[in-house]
Amino acid sequence: LLARLPPSKGRAVAWGVLVVQGLAAWYFISQYAYLGYPAKIGIIHRLGQVTGRLAPNLVFFWPHPNAMATFSEGGVPLAVALALSSRRPLERVGAVLVGASLGYALLLTASRGAWVALVVTAFLAAALWARRRLPARVGLPLALAVLGLALAGLVVLFLLGPDRVPGLRSVLARAASRFTLYANSLHLLRDYPLTGIGLGETFPLVYSYDVLLLQVPFLNYAHNLFLAVWLNHGLLGLLGLLWLLVAFLSLLGRGIREGASPIFWGASLGVVVLLLHGLTDAPQYVDGGWVMPPLYALLGLAVAAGPRRPTTAKAGRRRLQMVLPGVLVLLLVILTWPFLRATYELNRGAVQEIRADLAPDLTEDEREGLRAAAADHYQAALGAWPEQTMAHRRLGLLALEAGEFEAAVVHLERAWRGDPTHPANRKGLGYAYLWAGRLDEAEPLLRTVPQVRQELETWAWWRAKQGQPRLADYARQMADRLR
Repeated sequence: LLARLPPSKGRAVAWGVLVVQGLAAWYFISQYAYLGYPAKIGIIHRLGQVTGRLAPNLVFFWPHPNAMATFSEGGVPLAVALALSSRRPLERVGAVLVGASLGYALLLTASRGAWVALVVTAFLAAALWARRRLPARVGLPLALAVLGLALAGLVVLFLLGPDRVPGLRSVLARAASRFTLYANSLHLLRDYPLTGIGLGETFPLVYSYDVLLLQVPFLNYAHNLFLAVWLNHGLLGLLGLLWLLVAFLSLLGRGIREGASPIFWGASLGVVVLLLHGLTDAPQYVDGGWVMPPLYALLGLAVAAGPRRPTTAKAGRRRLQMVLPGVLVLLLVILTWPFLRATYELNRGAVQEIRADLAPDLTEDEREGLRAAAADHYQAALGAWPEQTMAHRRLGLLALEAGEFEAAVVHLERAWRGDPTHPANRKGLGYAYLWAGRLDEAEPLLRTVPQVRQELETWAWWRAKQGQPRLADYARQMADRLR
Protein backbone atom coordinates (compact mmCIF):
# COMPACT_ATOMS: atom_id res chain seq x y z
CA LEU A 1 0.00 0.00 0.00
CA LEU A 2 2.80 2.45 0.86
CA ALA A 3 4.50 1.72 -2.45
CA ARG A 4 1.38 2.92 -4.33
CA LEU A 5 1.33 6.33 -2.66
CA PRO A 6 2.24 9.36 -4.80
CA PRO A 7 5.68 10.85 -4.05
CA SER A 8 4.01 13.98 -2.65
CA LYS A 9 2.77 11.94 0.32
CA GLY A 10 6.23 10.64 1.16
CA ARG A 11 7.04 13.23 3.81
CA ALA A 12 3.77 12.64 5.68
CA VAL A 13 4.30 8.88 5.64
CA ALA A 14 7.90 9.34 6.80
CA TRP A 15 6.65 11.35 9.76
CA GLY A 16 4.09 8.66 10.55
CA VAL A 17 6.84 6.03 10.66
CA LEU A 18 9.07 8.25 12.80
CA VAL A 19 6.31 9.12 15.27
CA VAL A 20 5.65 5.43 15.96
CA GLN A 21 9.36 4.68 16.32
CA GLY A 22 9.90 7.79 18.44
CA LEU A 23 7.10 6.88 20.85
CA ALA A 24 8.57 3.40 21.26
CA ALA A 25 12.01 4.92 21.87
CA TRP A 26 10.65 7.33 24.49
CA TYR A 27 8.90 4.49 26.29
CA PHE A 28 12.11 2.46 26.31
CA ILE A 29 14.21 5.40 27.54
CA SER A 30 11.78 6.57 30.22
CA GLN A 31 11.09 3.07 31.58
CA TYR A 32 14.61 1.65 31.24
CA ALA A 33 15.23 1.84 35.00
CA TYR A 34 12.09 -0.19 35.73
CA LEU A 35 12.37 -2.88 33.05
CA GLY A 36 15.03 -4.89 34.90
CA TYR A 37 17.54 -5.33 32.10
CA PRO A 38 20.92 -6.90 32.96
CA ALA A 39 24.00 -4.69 32.60
CA LYS A 40 25.69 -5.59 29.30
CA ILE A 41 27.94 -2.51 29.30
CA GLY A 42 28.24 -1.00 32.77
CA ILE A 43 28.52 2.72 32.01
CA ILE A 44 25.64 2.62 29.51
CA HIS A 45 23.46 0.67 31.93
CA ARG A 46 24.13 3.20 34.70
CA LEU A 47 23.32 6.07 32.34
CA GLY A 48 20.01 4.41 31.45
CA GLN A 49 19.21 3.96 35.12
CA VAL A 50 19.79 7.68 35.76
CA THR A 51 17.68 8.97 32.86
CA GLY A 52 15.01 6.32 33.41
CA ARG A 53 14.46 7.47 37.01
CA LEU A 54 13.35 10.88 35.73
CA ALA A 55 9.98 9.37 34.76
CA PRO A 56 7.47 7.43 36.89
CA ASN A 57 7.06 3.68 36.59
CA LEU A 58 4.52 3.16 33.80
CA VAL A 59 5.69 -0.26 32.61
CA PHE A 60 3.11 -2.26 30.67
CA PHE A 61 5.34 -3.86 28.01
CA TRP A 62 8.77 -5.51 28.30
CA PRO A 63 10.59 -5.22 24.95
CA HIS A 64 13.86 -7.10 24.57
CA PRO A 65 16.73 -4.61 23.97
CA ASN A 66 17.72 -6.34 20.72
CA ALA A 67 14.12 -6.12 19.51
CA MET A 68 14.00 -2.42 20.40
CA ALA A 69 17.25 -1.86 18.50
CA THR A 70 15.84 -3.56 15.40
CA PHE A 71 12.57 -1.64 15.64
CA SER A 72 14.28 1.76 16.04
CA GLU A 73 17.46 1.68 13.96
CA GLY A 74 15.89 2.17 10.52
CA GLY A 75 14.39 5.49 11.63
CA VAL A 76 17.75 7.16 12.27
CA PRO A 77 18.66 7.75 8.58
CA LEU A 78 15.06 8.80 7.89
CA ALA A 79 15.16 11.38 10.70
CA VAL A 80 18.47 12.73 9.36
CA ALA A 81 17.00 13.01 5.86
CA LEU A 82 13.97 14.92 7.16
CA ALA A 83 16.14 17.25 9.24
CA LEU A 84 18.47 18.05 6.33
CA SER A 85 15.74 18.51 3.72
CA SER A 86 13.13 20.44 5.68
CA ARG A 87 12.67 24.16 5.00
CA ARG A 88 10.55 24.71 8.11
CA PRO A 89 12.48 25.25 11.36
CA LEU A 90 9.85 23.52 13.51
CA GLU A 91 9.90 20.39 11.36
CA ARG A 92 13.69 20.39 11.40
CA VAL A 93 13.78 20.64 15.19
CA GLY A 94 11.23 17.83 15.46
CA ALA A 95 13.27 15.57 13.19
CA VAL A 96 16.42 16.28 15.20
CA LEU A 97 14.62 15.46 18.47
CA VAL A 98 13.19 12.20 17.12
CA GLY A 99 16.56 11.22 15.63
CA ALA A 100 18.32 11.98 18.91
CA SER A 101 15.74 9.92 20.81
CA LEU A 102 16.20 6.98 18.48
CA GLY A 103 19.97 7.29 18.76
CA TYR A 104 19.89 7.37 22.57
CA ALA A 105 17.53 4.40 22.67
CA LEU A 106 19.95 2.49 20.43
CA LEU A 107 22.77 3.38 22.80
CA LEU A 108 20.82 1.98 25.76
CA THR A 109 20.08 -1.28 23.93
CA ALA A 110 23.85 -2.02 23.90
CA SER A 111 23.24 -3.76 20.56
CA ARG A 112 26.67 -3.81 18.96
CA GLY A 113 25.21 -5.26 15.77
CA ALA A 114 22.93 -2.22 15.42
CA TRP A 115 25.82 0.16 16.11
CA VAL A 116 28.01 -1.50 13.47
CA ALA A 117 25.15 -1.46 10.95
CA LEU A 118 24.63 2.29 11.50
CA VAL A 119 28.35 3.06 11.17
CA VAL A 120 28.69 1.03 7.96
CA THR A 121 25.56 2.67 6.53
CA ALA A 122 26.95 6.10 7.42
CA PHE A 123 30.12 5.29 5.46
CA LEU A 124 28.03 4.12 2.50
CA ALA A 125 25.99 7.32 2.63
CA ALA A 126 29.18 9.39 2.74
CA ALA A 127 30.54 7.47 -0.25
CA LEU A 128 27.35 8.11 -2.25
CA TRP A 129 27.47 11.80 -1.34
CA ALA A 130 31.14 12.03 -2.35
CA ARG A 131 30.43 10.25 -5.63
CA ARG A 132 27.89 12.91 -6.63
CA ARG A 133 29.58 16.00 -5.17
CA LEU A 134 33.32 15.43 -5.56
CA PRO A 135 35.31 15.05 -8.78
CA ALA A 136 36.69 11.58 -9.47
CA ARG A 137 40.28 12.73 -8.96
CA VAL A 138 39.37 13.65 -5.36
CA GLY A 139 36.71 11.10 -4.49
CA LEU A 140 38.63 7.98 -5.53
CA PRO A 141 41.81 8.74 -3.51
CA LEU A 142 39.62 9.72 -0.55
CA ALA A 143 37.71 6.44 -0.71
CA LEU A 144 40.95 4.47 -0.97
CA ALA A 145 42.38 6.37 2.00
CA VAL A 146 39.33 5.59 4.15
CA LEU A 147 39.46 1.93 3.11
CA GLY A 148 43.18 1.82 3.89
CA LEU A 149 42.61 3.31 7.35
CA ALA A 150 39.90 0.75 8.08
CA LEU A 151 42.15 -2.13 7.01
CA ALA A 152 45.03 -0.69 9.03
CA GLY A 153 42.78 -0.54 12.08
CA LEU A 154 41.88 -4.21 11.66
CA VAL A 155 45.55 -5.13 11.31
CA VAL A 156 46.39 -3.20 14.50
CA LEU A 157 43.60 -4.99 16.40
CA PHE A 158 44.89 -8.33 15.15
CA LEU A 159 48.48 -7.53 16.16
CA LEU A 160 47.51 -6.26 19.60
CA GLY A 161 45.32 -9.29 20.27
CA PRO A 162 42.39 -9.74 22.67
CA ASP A 163 44.60 -9.45 25.76
CA ARG A 164 45.46 -5.81 25.07
CA VAL A 165 42.22 -4.56 23.49
CA PRO A 166 39.35 -4.17 26.00
CA GLY A 167 36.24 -6.03 24.92
CA LEU A 168 37.85 -7.72 21.91
CA ARG A 169 37.89 -11.15 23.53
CA SER A 170 34.15 -11.05 24.22
CA VAL A 171 33.47 -9.84 20.66
CA LEU A 172 35.50 -12.71 19.19
CA ALA A 173 33.81 -15.23 21.48
CA ARG A 174 30.38 -13.89 20.50
CA ALA A 175 31.31 -14.06 16.81
CA ALA A 176 32.48 -17.68 17.15
CA SER A 177 29.25 -18.68 18.91
CA ARG A 178 27.18 -16.93 16.22
CA PHE A 179 28.98 -18.77 13.41
CA THR A 180 28.32 -22.06 15.22
CA LEU A 181 24.65 -21.11 15.54
CA TYR A 182 24.43 -20.24 11.82
CA ALA A 183 26.03 -23.55 10.83
CA ASN A 184 23.68 -25.49 13.10
CA SER A 185 20.66 -23.56 11.80
CA LEU A 186 21.63 -24.57 8.27
CA HIS A 187 21.88 -28.17 9.47
CA LEU A 188 18.33 -27.81 10.81
CA LEU A 189 17.10 -26.33 7.54
CA ARG A 190 18.41 -29.32 5.61
CA ASP A 191 15.66 -31.34 7.32
CA TYR A 192 12.91 -28.73 6.74
CA PRO A 193 13.99 -26.95 3.53
CA LEU A 194 10.53 -26.64 1.97
CA THR A 195 8.27 -25.83 4.91
CA GLY A 196 10.60 -24.48 7.58
CA ILE A 197 9.74 -25.25 11.20
CA GLY A 198 6.74 -22.92 11.48
CA LEU A 199 5.88 -19.49 12.80
CA GLY A 200 6.11 -18.35 16.37
CA GLU A 201 8.61 -19.33 19.01
CA THR A 202 9.19 -22.83 17.61
CA PHE A 203 12.94 -22.48 17.15
CA PRO A 204 14.20 -23.19 20.71
CA LEU A 205 12.75 -26.68 21.13
CA VAL A 206 13.11 -27.82 17.51
CA TYR A 207 16.74 -26.66 17.46
CA SER A 208 17.44 -28.49 20.73
CA TYR A 209 15.63 -31.69 19.71
CA ASP A 210 16.93 -32.03 16.15
CA VAL A 211 20.43 -30.51 16.26
CA LEU A 212 21.69 -30.73 19.86
CA LEU A 213 19.69 -33.84 20.89
CA LEU A 214 18.59 -32.09 24.08
CA GLN A 215 15.16 -32.14 25.69
CA VAL A 216 15.23 -28.52 26.88
CA PRO A 217 15.27 -25.24 24.90
CA PHE A 218 18.73 -23.76 24.41
CA LEU A 219 18.60 -20.67 22.16
CA ASN A 220 15.66 -18.43 21.26
CA TYR A 221 16.26 -17.68 17.58
CA ALA A 222 18.74 -17.97 14.72
CA HIS A 223 20.16 -14.41 14.95
CA ASN A 224 20.10 -13.96 11.16
CA LEU A 225 17.24 -12.45 9.17
CA PHE A 226 17.57 -14.72 6.14
CA LEU A 227 17.81 -17.87 8.27
CA ALA A 228 14.88 -16.67 10.41
CA VAL A 229 12.64 -16.11 7.38
CA TRP A 230 13.57 -19.51 5.91
CA LEU A 231 12.96 -21.25 9.24
CA ASN A 232 9.62 -19.53 9.82
CA HIS A 233 8.20 -19.37 6.29
CA GLY A 234 10.00 -22.11 4.40
CA LEU A 235 11.56 -21.91 0.96
CA LEU A 236 8.83 -19.69 -0.51
CA GLY A 237 9.37 -17.16 2.27
CA LEU A 238 13.11 -17.08 1.64
CA LEU A 239 12.58 -16.65 -2.11
CA GLY A 240 10.14 -13.82 -1.38
CA LEU A 241 12.70 -12.06 0.80
CA LEU A 242 15.41 -12.49 -1.82
CA TRP A 243 13.04 -11.14 -4.49
CA LEU A 244 12.39 -8.09 -2.30
CA LEU A 245 16.13 -7.65 -1.85
CA VAL A 246 16.81 -7.82 -5.59
CA ALA A 247 13.97 -5.37 -6.30
CA PHE A 248 15.27 -3.02 -3.61
CA LEU A 249 18.83 -3.13 -4.97
CA SER A 250 17.47 -2.43 -8.46
CA LEU A 251 15.56 0.56 -7.10
CA LEU A 252 18.65 1.74 -5.23
CA GLY A 253 20.68 1.50 -8.42
CA ARG A 254 18.16 3.67 -10.28
CA GLY A 255 18.30 6.19 -7.45
CA ILE A 256 22.10 6.35 -7.70
CA ARG A 257 22.02 6.77 -11.49
CA GLU A 258 19.08 9.17 -11.80
CA GLY A 259 19.02 10.94 -8.44
CA ALA A 260 16.17 10.84 -5.93
CA SER A 261 14.54 12.75 -3.09
CA PRO A 262 15.92 12.93 0.47
CA ILE A 263 12.94 10.87 1.67
CA PHE A 264 13.97 8.09 -0.70
CA TRP A 265 17.52 8.15 0.60
CA GLY A 266 16.42 8.22 4.24
CA ALA A 267 14.09 5.25 3.77
CA SER A 268 16.59 3.33 1.62
CA LEU A 269 19.43 3.80 4.07
CA GLY A 270 17.07 2.72 6.86
CA VAL A 271 16.46 -0.51 4.94
CA VAL A 272 20.22 -0.95 4.52
CA VAL A 273 20.69 -0.59 8.30
CA LEU A 274 18.03 -3.23 8.96
CA LEU A 275 19.49 -5.65 6.41
CA LEU A 276 23.04 -5.23 7.70
CA HIS A 277 21.93 -5.72 11.30
CA GLY A 278 19.89 -8.70 10.12
CA LEU A 279 23.12 -10.48 9.21
CA THR A 280 24.01 -10.77 12.91
CA ASP A 281 20.68 -10.51 14.74
CA ALA A 282 17.03 -11.05 13.84
CA PRO A 283 14.48 -10.91 16.69
CA GLN A 284 11.58 -10.23 14.31
CA TYR A 285 9.77 -13.50 15.13
CA VAL A 286 10.32 -13.90 18.87
CA ASP A 287 8.97 -10.79 20.60
CA GLY A 288 5.31 -10.73 19.63
CA GLY A 289 5.58 -9.82 15.95
CA TRP A 290 5.93 -6.04 16.44
CA VAL A 291 9.56 -5.85 15.23
CA MET A 292 9.10 -6.66 11.52
CA PRO A 293 6.79 -3.80 10.32
CA PRO A 294 9.51 -1.07 10.11
CA LEU A 295 11.32 -3.06 7.41
CA TYR A 296 8.21 -3.25 5.22
CA ALA A 297 7.24 0.36 5.99
CA LEU A 298 10.65 1.65 4.93
CA LEU A 299 10.67 -0.53 1.81
CA GLY A 300 7.25 0.78 0.79
CA LEU A 301 8.29 4.36 1.50
CA ALA A 302 11.45 3.94 -0.58
CA VAL A 303 9.40 2.67 -3.52
CA ALA A 304 6.85 5.49 -3.18
CA ALA A 305 9.52 8.21 -2.96
CA GLY A 306 11.96 6.66 -5.43
CA PRO A 307 12.39 7.04 -9.17
CA ARG A 308 9.64 5.54 -11.27
CA ARG A 309 10.36 2.29 -13.09
CA PRO A 310 10.53 2.73 -16.88
CA THR A 311 7.65 1.12 -18.79
CA THR A 312 9.10 1.29 -22.28
CA ALA A 313 10.08 -2.38 -22.59
CA LYS A 314 8.81 -4.05 -25.74
CA ALA A 315 5.97 -6.57 -25.47
CA GLY A 316 8.13 -9.41 -26.82
CA ARG A 317 10.81 -8.72 -24.27
CA ARG A 318 8.25 -8.69 -21.45
CA ARG A 319 6.89 -12.07 -22.58
CA LEU A 320 10.42 -13.48 -22.68
CA GLN A 321 11.06 -12.20 -19.17
CA MET A 322 7.94 -14.02 -17.98
CA VAL A 323 8.46 -17.31 -19.86
CA LEU A 324 12.22 -17.79 -19.49
CA PRO A 325 12.26 -18.22 -15.68
CA GLY A 326 9.49 -20.81 -15.93
CA VAL A 327 11.40 -22.80 -18.55
CA LEU A 328 14.57 -22.68 -16.46
CA VAL A 329 12.71 -23.85 -13.34
CA LEU A 330 11.10 -26.73 -15.27
CA LEU A 331 14.48 -27.80 -16.66
CA LEU A 332 16.01 -27.65 -13.18
CA VAL A 333 13.21 -29.81 -11.76
CA ILE A 334 13.72 -32.45 -14.48
CA LEU A 335 17.48 -32.57 -13.94
CA THR A 336 17.28 -32.81 -10.14
CA TRP A 337 14.10 -34.87 -9.73
CA PRO A 338 15.57 -37.66 -7.51
CA PHE A 339 17.10 -35.06 -5.20
CA LEU A 340 13.85 -33.06 -5.05
CA ARG A 341 11.75 -36.15 -4.33
CA ALA A 342 14.12 -37.21 -1.55
CA THR A 343 14.02 -33.69 -0.10
CA TYR A 344 10.22 -33.66 -0.19
CA GLU A 345 9.93 -37.03 1.55
CA LEU A 346 12.50 -36.04 4.18
CA ASN A 347 10.67 -32.78 4.90
CA ARG A 348 7.32 -34.56 5.27
CA GLY A 349 8.83 -37.09 7.62
CA ALA A 350 10.60 -34.44 9.71
CA VAL A 351 7.36 -32.48 10.17
CA GLN A 352 5.51 -35.60 11.31
CA GLU A 353 8.30 -36.63 13.67
CA ILE A 354 8.54 -33.23 15.33
CA ARG A 355 4.75 -33.25 15.75
CA ALA A 356 5.07 -36.59 17.49
CA ASP A 357 7.71 -35.13 19.81
CA LEU A 358 6.26 -31.71 20.59
CA ALA A 359 2.55 -31.47 19.72
CA PRO A 360 0.37 -31.27 22.84
CA ASP A 361 -2.71 -33.37 23.59
CA LEU A 362 -1.68 -36.43 21.55
CA THR A 363 -2.08 -39.95 22.87
CA GLU A 364 0.93 -42.25 22.90
CA ASP A 365 -0.62 -44.31 20.08
CA GLU A 366 -0.98 -41.16 17.97
CA ARG A 367 2.64 -40.25 18.60
CA GLU A 368 3.82 -43.72 17.62
CA GLY A 369 1.69 -43.54 14.48
CA LEU A 370 3.32 -40.27 13.48
CA ARG A 371 6.80 -41.69 14.09
CA ALA A 372 5.98 -44.76 11.97
CA ALA A 373 4.72 -42.52 9.15
CA ALA A 374 7.88 -40.42 9.44
CA ALA A 375 10.04 -43.54 9.15
CA ASP A 376 8.17 -44.52 5.98
CA HIS A 377 8.93 -41.12 4.48
CA TYR A 378 12.60 -41.45 5.39
CA GLN A 379 12.74 -44.83 3.68
CA ALA A 380 11.11 -43.28 0.61
CA ALA A 381 13.73 -40.52 0.67
CA LEU A 382 16.50 -43.14 0.71
CA GLY A 383 14.77 -44.94 -2.13
CA ALA A 384 15.09 -41.80 -4.23
CA TRP A 385 18.57 -40.87 -2.97
CA PRO A 386 20.33 -43.69 -1.06
CA GLU A 387 23.11 -41.47 0.28
CA GLN A 388 20.92 -38.82 1.88
CA THR A 389 22.59 -38.38 5.26
CA MET A 390 19.62 -36.59 6.85
CA ALA A 391 17.28 -39.56 6.35
CA HIS A 392 19.92 -41.96 7.68
CA ARG A 393 20.38 -39.78 10.77
CA ARG A 394 16.66 -39.60 11.49
CA LEU A 395 16.15 -43.34 11.01
CA GLY A 396 19.13 -43.98 13.25
CA LEU A 397 17.79 -41.73 16.00
CA LEU A 398 14.36 -43.37 15.78
CA ALA A 399 16.03 -46.77 16.14
CA LEU A 400 18.09 -45.46 19.06
CA GLU A 401 14.94 -44.27 20.83
CA ALA A 402 13.29 -47.64 20.22
CA GLY A 403 16.26 -49.50 21.77
CA GLU A 404 17.38 -51.01 18.43
CA PHE A 405 21.01 -50.06 18.97
CA GLU A 406 22.72 -52.06 16.22
CA ALA A 407 20.25 -50.77 13.61
CA ALA A 408 20.89 -47.26 14.92
CA VAL A 409 24.64 -47.75 14.50
CA VAL A 410 24.22 -48.77 10.84
CA HIS A 411 22.24 -45.65 9.92
CA LEU A 412 24.20 -43.22 12.09
CA GLU A 413 27.55 -44.44 10.76
CA ARG A 414 26.41 -43.59 7.24
CA ALA A 415 25.13 -40.22 8.42
CA TRP A 416 28.43 -39.52 10.24
CA ARG A 417 30.52 -40.45 7.21
CA GLY A 418 28.37 -38.27 4.99
CA ASP A 419 28.39 -35.23 7.30
CA PRO A 420 30.80 -35.33 10.27
CA THR A 421 30.11 -31.65 11.03
CA HIS A 422 26.50 -32.19 12.14
CA PRO A 423 26.31 -32.22 15.97
CA ALA A 424 23.45 -34.75 15.97
CA ASN A 425 25.42 -37.17 13.77
CA ARG A 426 28.38 -37.06 16.15
CA LYS A 427 26.38 -37.23 19.36
CA GLY A 428 23.83 -39.73 18.06
CA LEU A 429 26.50 -42.15 16.84
CA GLY A 430 28.37 -41.77 20.13
CA TYR A 431 25.28 -42.78 22.08
CA ALA A 432 24.51 -45.62 19.66
CA TYR A 433 27.99 -47.04 20.23
CA LEU A 434 27.59 -46.52 23.99
CA TRP A 435 24.27 -48.37 24.33
CA ALA A 436 25.58 -51.12 22.05
CA GLY A 437 28.44 -51.63 24.52
CA ARG A 438 31.14 -50.29 22.14
CA LEU A 439 32.62 -47.85 24.62
CA ASP A 440 36.02 -47.48 22.94
CA GLU A 441 34.32 -46.26 19.76
CA ALA A 442 31.88 -44.06 21.65
CA GLU A 443 34.48 -42.24 23.74
CA PRO A 444 36.16 -40.04 21.06
CA LEU A 445 32.77 -38.98 19.71
CA LEU A 446 31.19 -38.14 23.06
CA ARG A 447 34.32 -36.40 24.31
CA THR A 448 33.64 -33.58 21.83
CA VAL A 449 30.06 -33.01 23.07
CA PRO A 450 29.77 -30.06 25.50
CA GLN A 451 28.68 -30.95 29.06
CA VAL A 452 28.08 -34.57 28.13
CA ARG A 453 29.28 -35.86 31.52
CA GLN A 454 26.24 -34.37 33.23
CA GLU A 455 24.03 -36.00 30.60
CA LEU A 456 25.68 -39.37 31.15
CA GLU A 457 25.17 -39.16 34.90
CA THR A 458 21.50 -38.40 34.30
CA TRP A 459 21.29 -41.32 31.86
CA ALA A 460 22.87 -43.65 34.43
CA TRP A 461 20.20 -42.69 36.95
CA TRP A 462 17.39 -43.00 34.38
CA ARG A 463 18.50 -46.38 33.01
CA ALA A 464 18.79 -47.75 36.54
CA LYS A 465 15.30 -46.46 37.36
CA GLN A 466 13.95 -48.18 34.22
CA GLY A 467 15.44 -51.52 35.28
CA GLN A 468 18.28 -51.47 32.72
CA PRO A 469 21.39 -52.04 34.89
CA ARG A 470 23.69 -52.92 31.98
CA LEU A 471 22.94 -49.66 30.15
CA ALA A 472 23.22 -47.71 33.41
CA ASP A 473 26.67 -49.24 33.93
CA TYR A 474 27.73 -48.21 30.39
CA ALA A 475 26.70 -44.62 31.14
CA ARG A 476 28.61 -44.59 34.45
CA GLN A 477 31.72 -46.04 32.83
CA MET A 478 31.65 -43.43 30.08
CA ALA A 479 31.15 -40.60 32.57
CA ASP A 480 34.22 -41.86 34.47
CA ARG A 481 36.26 -42.02 31.26
CA LEU A 482 35.41 -38.41 30.42
CA ARG A 483 36.47 -36.92 33.77
